[in-house]
Amino acid sequence: MNREFIEAIGDFEIGSEINVRFVKINSLVINENIYAIMADDEEVEIEKRIWIKFNRSLLVDYLTSTSSKVVLDLIKDNQGRTILANPGYFLSDIDIEGKVDNVSVKVNEEKELQVKAIVVSEIKDSNQEKREFGGAYYSKGENSSFALLSEKLKNKLADALKPYIKNKDVFDYLNNKLNHEIPLGEGNEFVLIKCSNCGQPEIYNEFEIYNKHFCRGCHNSKFKSLIEVPYSDTMLIHVFSIYNEILQQYVHRGKTIPQDLINQIESYFGVSSSRKELSLMYRYVDSLVKKKFMPERHKVYIKLEKIVNEAKQKDEGKFNELFKHLDKFSSERSLYITREILKVYENISSKISKQYLNWYYPHPVISELNEDHSLFMEKEYLYDDINNIMNLYKDTFDIVPNHWFMCNIARILKGKKIKVHCVTEKMYGHKLLQTTKDYVQGTDFETIVEESYNILIRNSTAHPARSVDVENEVVKLYKDDQAQEFKLNEILIQLTKLLTLHLELVAIKHKLGLEAERDFTEGVLSLETDFIQKLGDKERPYLIVNQLYPFKEFAPSKEWWKNNLTLSKVEKGGELGLQISVNRPSTSTTKFEVEYQISPHIEKWISMALDHGEVMVVHRFCHLLLDREELEEIDGGMHEEIYVYRSNKLHTYFVGQFEEAGLYTITDKLQEELQMIVEENKH
Repeated sequence: MNREFIEAIGDFEIGSEINVRFVKINSLVINENIYAIMADDEEVEIEKRIWIKFNRSLLVDYLTSTSSKVVLDLIKDNQGRTILANPGYFLSDIDIEGKVDNVSVKVNEEKELQVKAIVVSEIKDSNQEKREFGGAYYSKGENSSFALLSEKLKNKLADALKPYIKNKDVFDYLNNKLNHEIPLGEGNEFVLIKCSNCGQPEIYNEFEIYNKHFCRGCHNSKFKSLIEVPYSDTMLIHVFSIYNEILQQYVHRGKTIPQDLINQIESYFGVSSSRKELSLMYRYVDSLVKKKFMPERHKVYIKLEKIVNEAKQKDEGKFNELFKHLDKFSSERSLYITREILKVYENISSKISKQYLNWYYPHPVISELNEDHSLFMEKEYLYDDINNIMNLYKDTFDIVPNHWFMCNIARILKGKKIKVHCVTEKMYGHKLLQTTKDYVQGTDFETIVEESYNILIRNSTAHPARSVDVENEVVKLYKDDQAQEFKLNEILIQLTKLLTLHLELVAIKHKLGLEAERDFTEGVLSLETDFIQKLGDKERPYLIVNQLYPFKEFAPSKEWWKNNLTLSKVEKGGELGLQISVNRPSTSTTKFEVEYQISPHIEKWISMALDHGEVMVVHRFCHLLLDREELEEIDGGMHEEIYVYRSNKLHTYFVGQFEEAGLYTITDKLQEELQMIVEENKH
C-alpha cells in the first residue's frame, strides 16, 4: 500500500474522507489510543507510510465482536509499547473508514513522530467475495473510488491488459476503470480470473461470467477479447476508435481506408460504404459514446436539438429555407478548427496513455532513473496543452457559420424570415458576439451564448495577454494593464464550454444536412433471397432488405424498396447469375447492386419466383450490438445471424419483425432472363 500513490492525486490531504478495504496490520503502537501502520510498504520511511489511528474503545469493541482475544490481550498488557507481528498480522482483511489528519505518535520514551494518519471512525470485516488476487482498495466521495494495488495484483493486471495495448482507447478505459474508478468485484462489470489450467490471468465482462465462457487461450471461450462482448463499453469504445481513425486519418484526407481497419468493423458496413454512410455511422456511434461517457456534451446536444425542433415546429416552411443555404452551415475554417480541437485532445489522451503504459510496463533503464515518476500527468506537460486549447478559443469564437445558424434559428422562433447576411465573414470578436446576442435575445440561445462566449478570454488569445502558472494552477488574463485571475480548472471549464458548443453545433448541422437528403438508401447490409411460409399458406420466395438501424431516421418508406428494385441476369466469366440493384436517388454517387452466382439456393429461389410470378419484398432494421436501450423498442425481437454482402459473412444483429413492402411482379422480360439462368445451370 503506497501513500505516495494516494498523494499524487491529492487524496491524502487533511480532511479527506477515505475508505480502505482489505487492510493488513503487522505493527501496533499502544498508547491511550492505538496506532498502526499498513503492511506491504515496508521500504518507505516510517513517517511516509500510511498510519492509522484507532480510538481504543472503537477497536476494543470490534475485537470483542470478532472474538479476537489474542489481540485484545496484547492491547491490554502492552501499554506504552510498540510491538510487531513477525511473521503474520495482528489484523488482516479489515475495512476501515475515516478522515486524514495530523497526529502525534509516541513510538517510545525518546521518540515522538508527527505524521498524517487515517483517523478511523468505523471498522468491519472485509467481504472476501469482493476480493480479486490480493491488494487493497480505497475510495472517496459518493461517485468515485480508487484501487490501491499490491504488486502481486498489479502484475496480474499487467498481464491481463497486454492484449489491449495496441488499442489505446480500450486500454486507457480498462486501466482507468479497473484502477481508479471502482474496485474489482464491487459494482464493477469486470472480473479478473486466473485460468486453473494455463495460469493466464484474464479480464472478463460479467456477461461472459454469466455465460461461463472462461479462458481465451486454452479453452473455447466464446469471445476472444473484451471488444467482442456484445453491448459492452469495450466494444463501443473499440468501434468508436476505429470509426474515428477511418474518418480523421483517411476519409477527410482523401486516402484509401486500409482493409485491416475495415475488417475490424465489417459488420457495420453496408453494400455501398459511401462517405455519407461512413459519416452517418460515425454520428450514430459518437452519440452513443457521448451518452455513455460524456454526459455533459450529450446534454448540450439534447438542448440544441430541442431548440432546433421547436423552430421546425414553429414554422416548417421558414425552417426548410435553411436548406437553401447549406453553404452557410459550415466553412473550410470551421472544418479545420474542428480537426484541430480533436487533434489537441487526442494529444493529451496520448500523453496520458503513455503514462499508464509506463506504470504497467516501465522501461528497464528509465524506470531506474525515475523512481518518483507519477502515474498521473506531470504539471509541466500540461503547459503546452493548455496554451494550445486557449489558442483554439479565439478561432472557435469567430466561427461565423455557428453564429449564422443560431441567429437564424432564433429568427424563426421569433416568427421572422431567414436573414442570409445577418452576420458576415468580415465580423469577428466583440462585434460578431454582440450581433449574435442581439439576434438570439429572448430565446433559449441567449443563455447558451452568454455562458459559452467570453470576450476577455478571446482577446487574451488574439493579443497574447495572458500568463499560465501551471504549478500554482492559475491563469492571469490582462486588459488595459489590469489583470484578472482565474483558477486553472475555471478557465478550462470556460474553454470547454465553447469548444463543446462548437462540436455539438457541428453535429446538429450535420444531422440537418442528412435530413435534407431524404430516401437515404445507404446502410443496406444485404438484399437477401429467402423462403417464408406463413400459417395456412405454402412456401413463397421473399426478398429481404436488411438495413442498419442507424439509418432508420433517414430511410425511405418501406414501399419505396419494392418500387425501386430491379432484378436481372448478369454474366461474369461466361457464367450467368442473378443481379439485384436499387434505383438510387440522383444525389447518390455510388452504384447499389449485388450479384449472386448460381447455387442450389438461388436456383430454387428463381424457380419459385417463376412459379408464383411474383416475389414478396420485405424490409427490416438490424440493430448493432452496442446499445441495449434500443432493444426495449422492439416487440418480439431476437438475435439473428444476417448475411452481410460486403464481407460475404454472417454477422449477429438484433432484429424485429419484417415489414412488408409489397409484391414485386415478374415481367415477361424478367421471366425470360430468369429462365435463361435456370436453363444455363442445367447444362
